[in-house]
Amino acid sequence: MSSIASEFSAAPSRRMTKEEKRVIAAASLGTIFKWYDFFLYGSLSAAIVLNTRRARQTRSSRARIAESVK
Repeated sequence: MSSIASEFSAAPSRRMTKEEKRVIAAASLGTIFKWYDFFLYGSLSAAIVLNTRRARQTRSSRARIAESVK
């Protein structure tokens, strides 16, 4: 275990290259877009399901009222 830690600590420190920064930025943006897409999909699917249930309840309520009027 200590050999692994010593390998990482023994690595020379250097500045990141422009290409490495670009890769990190692109990966970060990709992750942000993916989570935003996941959030939109989840929100819209929940809204559709809830709206469908509400519409069914409204229709059944209207049917009960119409029957009671007859």
